[in-house]
Amino acid sequence: MKKNLLLPLLMIQLSWAQQCIITDTAWKTANTQCKNGFIEGQATAFHSNGKLKFEGLFEKGSMVEGMIYFQNKPFFLGKIVNHEMHGDGICYFKDKPEACTYYKGDRIDAIYKLRFLMRQQLLAIQAMVGAQMQQQAHMQSTYQSAPVDQGSNIGSQIGGKLMDKAAEKAIDAILNNFF
Repeated sequence: MKKNLLLPLLMIQLSWAQQCIITDTAWKTANTQCKNGFIEGQATAFHSNGKLKFEGLFEKGSMVEGMIYFQNKPFFLGKIVNHEMHGDGICYFKDKPEACTYYKGDRIDAIYKLRFLMRQQLLAIQAMVGAQMQQQAHMQSTYQSAPVDQGSNIGSQIGGKLMDKAAEKAIDAILNNFF
């Protein structure tokens, strides 16, 4: 609760202290380097959502280039055009830097797209495995309720369990190679 109260206080303090205009009104700063009323040069600004911070270069009241932090962790280092990340830069994934490319605020580089596709494939595999497990559980309950010859059923039960284990190991091996 204390953290939620600090953000409005910070934004109010920055609004009162702000002497320079930032063209994106969601951002506030206490910087006093102004040119024609607009923020100019190196400065730090905070977004009204309380999660973003920008440290970098301003020109004519607009962010031009610098580091964007998300929840106090580095997120993007690069150019800002029309209030959006744009062009080649350095992004941070799990606190590790990696080359990235943005186009008008959308991340478009191959690393990002590959990670997105792999996440979709993982979800699809998990759904297939879940469906197979449900089907096998249904089949086992059906077989258990039906009268069968014990001698022939033991072999099929052992074979089924071996197939289950083999399928699990195969899926684990595939996922470990991708992720």
